[in-house]
Amino acid sequence: MSNVEHTFALIKAHAIGHAAEIILRATRAGLVLYRPSHNYRKFTLEDAEFLYAEHAGRPYMGDLIKSVTKDSVAVYVLSGVNAVTRWRRLLGATDPEKAVPGCIRGDFGTILPDNAAHGSDSVKSAIREIRRFVPEYKLPN
Repeated sequence: MSNVEHTFALIKAHAIGHAAEIILRATRAGLVLYRPSHNYRKFTLEDAEFLYAEHAGRPYMGDLIKSVTKDSVAVYVLSGVNAVTRWRRLLGATDPEKAVPGCIRGDFGTILPDNAAHGSDSVKSAIREIRRFVPEYKLPN
Protein backbone atom coordinates (compact mmCIF):
# COMPACT_ATOMS: atom_id res chain seq x y z
CA MET A 1 0.00 0.00 0.00
CA SER A 2 1.40 3.39 -0.96
CA ASN A 3 2.04 6.08 1.60
CA VAL A 4 0.73 9.22 -0.13
CA GLU A 5 1.54 12.27 1.98
CA HIS A 6 1.17 16.00 1.66
CA THR A 7 3.93 18.36 2.72
CA PHE A 8 4.40 22.09 3.04
CA ALA A 9 7.15 23.75 1.05
CA LEU A 10 8.34 27.32 1.53
CA ILE A 11 10.93 29.11 -0.57
CA LYS A 12 12.63 31.89 1.33
CA ALA A 13 13.01 35.44 0.02
CA HIS A 14 16.67 35.25 -0.98
CA ALA A 15 15.98 32.15 -3.14
CA ILE A 16 12.66 33.24 -4.61
CA GLY A 17 14.31 34.01 -7.94
CA HIS A 18 15.01 30.28 -8.16
CA ALA A 19 11.47 29.21 -7.22
CA ALA A 20 10.67 27.78 -10.67
CA GLU A 21 13.85 25.67 -10.69
CA ILE A 22 13.30 24.50 -7.11
CA ILE A 23 9.72 23.41 -7.81
CA LEU A 24 10.80 21.82 -11.08
CA ARG A 25 13.24 19.66 -9.10
CA ALA A 26 10.37 18.55 -6.84
CA THR A 27 8.12 17.62 -9.74
CA ARG A 28 10.94 15.84 -11.57
CA ALA A 29 11.41 13.78 -8.41
CA GLY A 30 7.78 12.68 -8.70
CA LEU A 31 6.13 15.04 -6.24
CA VAL A 32 2.86 16.62 -7.34
CA LEU A 33 2.50 20.38 -7.02
CA TYR A 34 -0.86 21.56 -5.74
CA ARG A 35 -0.64 25.10 -7.08
CA PRO A 36 1.12 25.46 -10.44
CA SER A 37 1.61 29.21 -10.08
CA HIS A 38 3.75 30.75 -7.36
CA ASN A 39 1.91 31.74 -4.20
CA TYR A 40 3.91 34.68 -2.90
CA ARG A 41 3.06 36.14 0.46
CA LYS A 42 4.59 38.27 3.18
CA PHE A 43 4.89 36.44 6.49
CA THR A 44 3.96 38.27 9.66
CA LEU A 45 5.73 37.85 12.98
CA GLU A 46 2.88 35.55 14.04
CA ASP A 47 3.30 33.43 10.89
CA ALA A 48 7.02 33.05 11.54
CA GLU A 49 6.51 32.17 15.20
CA PHE A 50 3.94 29.56 14.18
CA LEU A 51 6.22 28.05 11.54
CA TYR A 52 9.20 27.84 13.88
CA ALA A 53 7.36 27.16 17.16
CA GLU A 54 9.60 24.18 17.97
CA HIS A 55 12.60 26.53 17.99
CA ALA A 56 11.09 29.01 20.48
CA GLY A 57 13.60 30.12 23.07
CA ARG A 58 16.63 29.03 21.08
CA PRO A 59 19.33 31.66 20.46
CA TYR A 60 18.85 31.55 16.67
CA MET A 61 15.05 32.04 16.76
CA GLY A 62 15.34 35.76 15.98
CA ASP A 63 17.39 35.02 12.87
CA LEU A 64 14.85 32.44 11.70
CA ILE A 65 12.04 34.93 12.10
CA LYS A 66 13.96 37.61 10.19
CA SER A 67 14.70 35.18 7.37
CA VAL A 68 11.02 34.62 6.60
CA THR A 69 9.61 38.06 7.42
CA LYS A 70 12.06 40.35 5.62
CA ASP A 71 10.44 39.92 2.20
CA SER A 72 7.90 37.78 0.38
CA VAL A 73 8.21 34.00 0.41
CA ALA A 74 6.56 31.41 -1.84
CA VAL A 75 4.42 28.67 -0.32
CA TYR A 76 3.32 25.38 -1.85
CA VAL A 77 1.85 21.99 -1.10
CA LEU A 78 3.59 18.96 -2.55
CA SER A 79 2.13 15.47 -2.45
CA GLY A 80 3.21 11.97 -3.31
CA VAL A 81 4.44 8.74 -1.82
CA ASN A 82 6.51 9.62 1.27
CA ALA A 83 6.36 13.30 0.27
CA VAL A 84 7.74 14.63 3.57
CA THR A 85 10.90 12.53 3.43
CA ARG A 86 11.37 12.97 -0.31
CA TRP A 87 11.08 16.78 -0.15
CA ARG A 88 13.50 16.97 2.77
CA ARG A 89 15.95 14.74 0.91
CA LEU A 90 15.79 17.14 -2.08
CA LEU A 91 16.41 20.06 0.28
CA GLY A 92 19.58 18.56 1.74
CA ALA A 93 21.27 19.48 5.00
CA THR A 94 19.76 22.37 6.95
CA ASP A 95 23.06 24.24 6.93
CA PRO A 96 23.84 25.26 3.32
CA GLU A 97 27.57 25.16 4.09
CA LYS A 98 27.18 21.44 4.85
CA ALA A 99 24.71 20.70 2.05
CA VAL A 100 26.13 18.92 -0.96
CA PRO A 101 26.00 20.46 -4.43
CA GLY A 102 22.98 19.19 -6.32
CA CYS A 103 20.54 19.53 -3.43
CA ILE A 104 18.39 22.64 -3.12
CA ARG A 105 20.14 24.10 -0.08
CA GLY A 106 23.55 23.25 -1.50
CA ASP A 107 22.76 25.07 -4.75
CA PHE A 108 20.58 27.98 -3.60
CA GLY A 109 21.25 28.45 0.12
CA THR A 110 23.81 30.92 1.43
CA ILE A 111 24.40 30.74 5.18
CA LEU A 112 22.03 29.96 8.00
CA PRO A 113 19.24 30.91 8.34
CA ASP A 114 19.09 31.71 4.60
CA ASN A 115 19.07 28.08 3.54
CA ALA A 116 16.74 28.61 0.54
CA ALA A 117 13.72 26.60 1.62
CA HIS A 118 11.72 25.01 4.40
CA GLY A 119 10.17 21.58 4.45
CA SER A 120 7.87 20.09 7.05
CA ASP A 121 9.72 17.74 9.39
CA SER A 122 6.83 15.28 9.80
CA VAL A 123 3.37 14.50 8.48
CA LYS A 124 1.90 16.08 11.63
CA SER A 125 3.86 19.31 11.05
CA ALA A 126 2.90 19.29 7.37
CA ILE A 127 -0.80 19.14 8.19
CA ARG A 128 -0.43 21.94 10.73
CA GLU A 129 1.55 24.13 8.31
CA ILE A 130 -0.71 23.47 5.31
CA ARG A 131 -3.82 24.31 7.33
CA ARG A 132 -2.27 27.62 8.36
CA PHE A 133 -0.55 28.75 5.17
CA VAL A 134 -2.54 27.08 2.38
CA PRO A 135 -5.98 26.75 4.01
CA GLU A 136 -7.80 26.25 0.73
CA TYR A 137 -5.95 22.97 0.19
CA LYS A 138 -8.27 20.12 1.07
CA LEU A 139 -6.34 17.57 3.09
CA PRO A 140 -7.83 14.08 3.11
CA ASN A 141 -9.37 12.97 6.39
